[in-house]
Amino acid sequence: MNTPSRPNRPHVLFLMDDEHRADAAGYAGDPVARTPVLDELARTGVVFTNAYTAAPICIPARQSLAAGQFPHTTGCERYGEDLPPGHMTFARRFAQYGYQTVACGKLHHAGVDQMQGWLRRYGADIAMDPGLVPGRVEPMPVPMDLKWPQDKEVRRAGPGRASHEIDDEYAVQGALDYLDRHFVDSGYDRALPDTPLLLKVSLNQPHYPYIPARADRFDYYLNRVAPYTGQSLFDHPFLGGACRVRAGEEVSERDLRRATAAYYAMVETTDERFGRVLDAIRHAARTPTAGSSSTPATTARCSVSTVSSRSRGSSRAVCGCRSSCAGPAGSRPARWTETSASAIYLRRCASWPASTCRSASTAAVSYRSCPVTTRAGTTRRSQSSRPGT
Repeated sequence: MNTPSRPNRPHVLFLMDDEHRADAAGYAGDPVARTPVLDELARTGVVFTNAYTAAPICIPARQSLAAGQFPHTTGCERYGEDLPPGHMTFARRFAQYGYQTVACGKLHHAGVDQMQGWLRRYGADIAMDPGLVPGRVEPMPVPMDLKWPQDKEVRRAGPGRASHEIDDEYAVQGALDYLDRHFVDSGYDRALPDTPLLLKVSLNQPHYPYIPARADRFDYYLNRVAPYTGQSLFDHPFLGGACRVRAGEEVSERDLRRATAAYYAMVETTDERFGRVLDAIRHAARTPTAGSSSTPATTARCSVSTVSSRSRGSSRAVCGCRSSCAGPAGSRPARWTETSASAIYLRRCASWPASTCRSASTAAVSYRSCPVTTRAGTTRRSQSSRPGT
């Protein structure tokens, strides 16, 4: 799925969620979390165990990721600030080189330039901070200056329908609608499958409030999770102050268990939403596939490269290679590059004859090029691609 004049421009998919612990996933060794989509991405890609954020605060970290610069260079160093209008971002650079750039969900741009290089945006996150309105004369009331104490969030934990749930569903539906428009468009016949696509799907959950939509998932985790108790407070005026939550003091141990179960339920829902996007891509692909993401029948080469992420902590390293990207001989293969802020990886796929697996690395980039043939759910690959190596 490449343009005839530029056959080496892959489509790019960037999956991102918010406040997802690096160890809260099956591939990372968590025995409770049910994350089959992220597990498969980790198994068929590479998980990077040392990924560091440029800033410990949400908005500066996101804008550093968008611009590839430190906060002191972007000018976005505090919550509520944004990149200057027209700042160079990776989305803007992709657009300059002929990519259709589409963002669905949370980008946290608070300023006047709500696009910042994206040609299309879908979701509830397209909103300016009233404090950044140019020439503002009268202030606009806001609900509160700071978040309420974390113990209130914990005590409110339980099934329901919070705003993040609504916003994430809106973002995913936007992604599904655009994928159909870009690759199929059976209504108007104006599909652009040969135009390279950069698609970012960025979700709010599992960020609190700890209110999962699925009561059955909340119930599943309630007696399986193990809340953190008996830990020392973090020596920080905010994190160890308004954010402190201790069993038997600010909240009960049952409150902590409910909040933890709600968090895991949202992790599973986020995983499912990523799977819906990947299923839509497979549905729109022009090359025939057999089976699902877990049982493709293909011959492919996957080149895996490192990327950075604002994901907190570290994850278990997993190397592997398998792809449903390549079609039968003589067909034009679908080419996708995928990244995830939880299973940190980047994958490029193209049809390739069987040859020897090789790997190489530099200080900035490491990659593995692994030819592999899959059939009926089985995979032939080198010993070095087993999890944990």
